[in-house]
Amino acid sequence: MENLSKMNDSISLSRKYNTGIYFLILFLIYLGLRILAWNSSVLVEDHDSIANLMRMRNIIDFDFKQIMNWNADATPLYPVWGAICSLPGWSLESSARFGSLMSSLFLFLVFVGVGKHITDRKSILFGLLFLCLNPVLIYLSVSILTEPTYIALVTMGFWVFLVQHKNPGVGKTIILGIICGLAFLNRTEGILYLAIFPIMQGTHLLFTGSKQYGIKNYCIWTIAFSISFLAIAVPQIVNVSYKMGTFAINGRQAWAVILNNPDGKSYEEKIYGLDYSQDQINIWYIQENPEVLSKLTYKKNITQYVQYLKNIAENIRSFTRKNWEF
Repeated sequence: MENLSKMNDSISLSRKYNTGIYFLILFLIYLGLRILAWNSSVLVEDHDSIANLMRMRNIIDFDFKQIMNWNADATPLYPVWGAICSLPGWSLESSARFGSLMSSLFLFLVFVGVGKHITDRKSILFGLLFLCLNPVLIYLSVSILTEPTYIALVTMGFWVFLVQHKNPGVGKTIILGIICGLAFLNRTEGILYLAIFPIMQGTHLLFTGSKQYGIKNYCIWTIAFSISFLAIAVPQIVNVSYKMGTFAINGRQAWAVILNNPDGKSYEEKIYGLDYSQDQINIWYIQENPEVLSKLTYKKNITQYVQYLKNIAENIRSFTRKNWEF
């Protein structure tokens, strides 16, 4: 029996050693492909990339006047992260790409953490292989965009959730709320997690029926999560709302107001203001003159809601026809 026990321990150690080697090989592939992607990057990816570099410069220069003049679309986390990565004295572009690379490397580690809570080692390795070779993620991993940091933060949020969901405590809940709040400061879509994680936690409570974790504890969990999230997010929301002249979480809400304004103008006229006059309502003018936004009242009626549903149905039909035809 003793020899059998030693043999089993030896096999277990051998498997762990082999798994560790596989993880290391995948990590090196993951890193190598992203370094190659960085070396092949010759231009900035988007207009947002230029804006991010300019905001990084404002932070590095402690130019608070320019920081306060950022438009309502700006989210602060990625420029701050890029500015921190510039401390070694690299160029703005290198600092921004290095920040994205560090976020993508962190994603690799967090992905492993998530995998340990939902599947076995082989499945984690296959998942990491797909993560390594995904061309979109390779491209994004060194881009001067908010996506790499956002993806890493959201994945970390799921990891923390899985760590604590069976036996949640206030401390881990607050950490989860802060992570999700930071994701919101990186991309406005992060506001969704203010609802998603409480729903997931409530679903777990509903289907497990744990006696140790009842409605009272769930309410405490939700309150702690919401307060920690909002403590991070509210200053940004207040700032954006002040600039927009109405409650808003992002300046892009102006797009919906303009497009839905029943003035008979074409899409190009509404967005760009074809006559370039100061009184022409367009996306840039409305963001610089928030008082205009409050005047553009638009009340949706049942016909317009039906049209929205028709548009969604048509998009689904077009998607399935395109992807299912052989």
